[in-house]
Amino acid sequence: MVPATQSMHTLNDVGTFIWQECDGRTADEVVGLLVEEFEVDDATARGDLEAFVGELTEKRMLGVE
Repeated sequence: MVPATQSMHTLNDVGTFIWQECDGRTADEVVGLLVEEFEVDDATARGDLEAFVGELTEKRMLGVE
């Protein structure tokens, strides 16, 4: 739920995993976890992470440092 827009978002398995793992971890660390968890290659994991973070940042649901 995004209070500012009063909108609700549902995450798929990959989105949920990223959401849970991105608190305090670097992008490289999350990519490594995605590779292990979902048995995908590094490029796929990185692309999924960048797309997800980009979307959440655009919607102001996630801040990136």
